[in-house]
Amino acid sequence: PQTKNSFFEKLPYFVIAITIGIITLSSREEDNFLNSTHHFSILERIGFSGYAILSYFKNFIAPFKLSVIYPYPDNELFAIIAGYVLIVAFLVLFYFWYRAKKTALIGISVFFLANLILVLQFIPFGETLTADRYMYIPIIAICWLIIFLIKPSETATKYILIFSILVFGPLTFLRTSVWKNSFELYSDILKKHPRSAVAITSLGAEYLAKNEDLKALSCFNQAVQLSPSNYKIYYNRGLAFSKNKRNKEAIADFSKAIELHQYSKAFAARANVYYDEKNYSAAINDAKQALSKDPKNVRSFFVLGNVYNDLN
Repeated sequence: PQTKNSFFEKLPYFVIAITIGIITLSSREEDNFLNSTHHFSILERIGFSGYAILSYFKNFIAPFKLSVIYPYPDNELFAIIAGYVLIVAFLVLFYFWYRAKKTALIGISVFFLANLILVLQFIPFGETLTADRYMYIPIIAICWLIIFLIKPSETATKYILIFSILVFGPLTFLRTSVWKNSFELYSDILKKHPRSAVAITSLGAEYLAKNEDLKALSCFNQAVQLSPSNYKIYYNRGLAFSKNKRNKEAIADFSKAIELHQYSKAFAARANVYYDEKNYSAAINDAKQALSKDPKNVRSFFVLGNVYNDLN
């Protein structure tokens, strides 16, 4: 009876959490935040999830070369194998803990996994495998586990706390400097991960916003070489070409983005270029395609309005 009561008193929290999760997934899908550039099988995603957990432990134990984002590793096979090794090790540990009735250790581990499992890229959020912000709550479980295993004395605990404050406090303050502006942010990522197509593309977008178009195009060209199946890179490079009236190249890039993924923004951007070329039928078709996928696409309405005005 006590176990049943404990379950039912927690049930409302599970219902609230699941409801918020469904709303989050729905909003992410509407914002095109669910990643369509990685097409990994479920077996590969399981391996990557284990590798992600391993990375989180590594960054906790040795917090060096921290980055705002951590892209998928270049050596995917090694990462997947390492991930499966970790998963098997966890399962073996759980088995021995279960046999030894170490329910506290099992509970701590479940707390860790429950707070991390939704961001282990089974559902592909964004373009990166891991991010430090995903560890804000799970890190409590790691500390809890360490304290449970080593059982430090009260004196040792005080020294650990003093050491943590004196060392990690200043390091945390220094770390905030990379958030000074977008250029500092993406440059810091590229120092740690020079082959991160996401960071290079983001840096290119910043250059484009600052009207440094040649630097922007250089970034986009480099990103295309690193990640030729990422439709967002072609879309961004198409915007740079369009801005500089290089319409033929812009249409080619928007078309490539659409070929890789039926991206509403690419349809709208290509419609705008077709309008500039006075190819009204193509502009109307693309604008309508964009609106069929995103009924609130403002640029498409703007293009259609201009086309209909020119056609009287």
